[in-house]
Amino acid sequence: MESICKDSTSNGAQEIDLKQVRLQSDGAELLVEYTLSAPLPTADDILLFSMARSPDYKIRYQLGTEFRDGTESAQFIYDLNSSTPKKITPATVVTNQTVTAHFPLDDLKGLGTGFEWDARVSVNGGGGDRCPAGETPQWNIHGN
Repeated sequence: MESICKDSTSNGAQEIDLKQVRLQSDGAELLVEYTLSAPLPTADDILLFSMARSPDYKIRYQLGTEFRDGTESAQFIYDLNSSTPKKITPATVVTNQTVTAHFPLDDLKGLGTGFEWDARVSVNGGGGDRCPAGETPQWNIHGN
């Protein structure tokens, strides 16, 4: 099962421009693959994250991977309903312009079939790019 959003690289993103984000599930993990327009900067604090919501918005998660000066400093799942963070053992792979993070589906209970999602990047605590660029989230990935 997979869902992909593509984003224009000429949409005004300042420091990191998302070209594409792909979510893929193998039944045990949710893989989140960020394709950037340039390699990940090595001199900034970068947060790559996806927001995932059940169709009725009763279940909401933030799945994030943080980098400090080019090195992964944290990976987490944040349950937005209970305000509960869970650190994940970092399993992020950075190759050229692609950052791939893995999240256990057991930690994403209740999303259900067809959950809604979008992906974002923040540089040094500020705003950044979003995929998709507008307010229309992606659908059609199967959760648990």
